[in-house]
Amino acid sequence: SHANPRRLAPNPRNLTDDVIRAVADSGGLVGVCGWGPICWRGGPSRPTVEDVVAHIEYIVELVPATRRPNDYGLDLAGLIQYGASPRATIFLQRGAKALAFLDGRAFVTPDDVKAIAPDILRHRLIMTYEAEAEELTADMLIARILQHLPVP
Repeated sequence: SHANPRRLAPNPRNLTDDVIRAVADSGGLVGVCGWGPICWRGGPSRPTVEDVVAHIEYIVELVPATRRPNDYGLDLAGLIQYGASPRATIFLQRGAKALAFLDGRAFVTPDDVKAIAPDILRHRLIMTYEAEAEELTADMLIARILQHLPVP
């Protein structure tokens, strides 16, 4: 549902600052906006809720897959010592938006996320000694993750 700050847009469905603080204090997130040009995946009509959810899920799934690859069916055991932090999801979204803008589009596609992911995640992965001994790079492991995770 709408979860934008009421201070910025006085729609009654938007949240007050007190509610936003309460959500943040409890570890929640606020600010998912379903503005059509940003989330539309194409098709004959306007963006749907499913379009918004698909983009959010894809970005959100990439980051934990670097921290818990086994949970996502990835055989990367012993190769990643530390994965990307949750902040990486913010920069994946921002980078994907920038790529879409540079490509003359007002909407983000999963391909935008895939294209920017190595640049956003590369320095956030700490490889194990085993990975280095096998001459694996962060880019190689990111490519495996991107190939494995389904695109919405």
